Amino acid sequence: MKQIETKRLILKPMELSDASFILEHINTEDWKRYIADRNVKTIKEAENYIRNRYLQNGKQVYAVWLKEENKAIGTAGVYTRDGLELKDLGYSISPDYYRNGYAFEASEALIDFAKEDLGEEQLCAITATYNQASQQLLKKLGFAQQPNINIPEVEEELCYFLLPL
Repeated sequence: MKQIETKRLILKPMELSDASFILEHINTEDWKRYIADRNVKTIKEAENYIRNRYLQNGKQVYAVWLKEENKAIGTAGVYTRDGLELKDLGYSISPDYYRNGYAFEASEALIDFAKEDLGEEQLCAITATYNQASQQLLKKLGFAQQPNINIPEVEEELCYFLLPL
């Protein structure tokens, strides 16, 4: 996987060395509310989470770094998920960095990557039905909302979006 740079961000391929950031990031209240409580409480568990969730075949997952601060501020990737026929665009920015356009900037770069480097012709995205901010972002990126869906390992119905590339 290659590193991806934008004007303000560096998307670095996820590594086990990102465990301390991941431990903090996935334990924020917003991560737990909008994604899930992964019950990761130690660095070792965070390493296992990275290994099992981010470093598997078919996943292009990045730590999102803010160039100016040289600090990880989120995750973003193009995922292969059970229950979805298309690659799935996913992102999460730490709450301290909300409303700065970082999720949009990282997502735009990943959409280009999916088209140019992975040869994808279409992407999908999923989000919690109550995550209005994520739904607005996906629409701003050009995704079209489809009927809600259910996928394995997620109990609740999810909003489903498609984007032709």
